[in-house]
Amino acid sequence: MIVIKKIEMPIVLFGVIFTILFSYITYSTIGLRHFLVFAIGIGLGFTLYKAAFGFTGGWRNFIEQRDSSALRAQFLMLALAAIVFSFVIGSKSFVYDGTIVGAIAPVSLSVVIGSFIFGLAMQLGGGCGSGTLFTAGSGNTKMVITLFFLLLAL
Repeated sequence: MIVIKKIEMPIVLFGVIFTILFSYITYSTIGLRHFLVFAIGIGLGFTLYKAAFGFTGGWRNFIEQRDSSALRAQFLMLALAAIVFSFVIGSKSFVYDGTIVGAIAPVSLSVVIGSFIFGLAMQLGGGCGSGTLFTAGSGNTKMVITLFFLLLAL
């Protein structure tokens, strides 16, 4: 579990304003469907943040302390997501139109080099992708910078 001791309010305020602005732009230019998906993502992210739910910490606790409670929570969340999304995919609702397309891409040397650089950068930044999002969302300036370069690399 990551504990944040100092919350930098200007960063948090910027994040809230950016989220509201991005929500408005998404709704007005792209439409309701993408706005709802974005809103669900924000809601889930806020919930995971408030619950101090992390992905890598659970694996670390399992290996170091033999505590599998966080892993069981992850498996439960994965099972619930699979059940819910199977109904969403089968319903052909306005959220999902029923078209299933695989994302096929070749693995090249650039992917291998990029993966190595990503791993190195995450070690220097002090976390993985989800940990970076977690601590950046709490207002940690170092992780906001790390998140910026993570997004730039994508």
